Amino acid sequence: SQKKSKDVAVLASNTRYAETLELVAMCIAGYNGSNNPNSQAGAVWKRACESLLKRSDMRLDESARFKNRGAYLRAVCAFLIRASGKGDLKDTLDDECLSLSDRCA
Repeated sequence: SQKKSKDVAVLASNTRYAETLELVAMCIAGYNGSNNPNSQAGAVWKRACESLLKRSDMRLDESARFKNRGAYLRAVCAFLIRASGKGDLKDTLDDECLSLSDRCA
């Protein structure tokens, strides 16, 4: 019974992660290099990326397994949001879940 509960939890976690991957893919596909946050399309795209960063499997306060597997997804979304407007990458550079060599690159 305990094993079955654990299996169900792992399956739910993997399903949510798969959904997150699909949403990140949509955010990446929607980026056109100049997503002006002042335009209607740019504002929708930016809100979608920001909402994605608020998902439980993308936040830093989750378990170590989720933090590590969401770190690079967070970095991609944060980079695209900052690249489409003015902003710095301090949060990404300070994210210890990313390898130091990746943060410096």
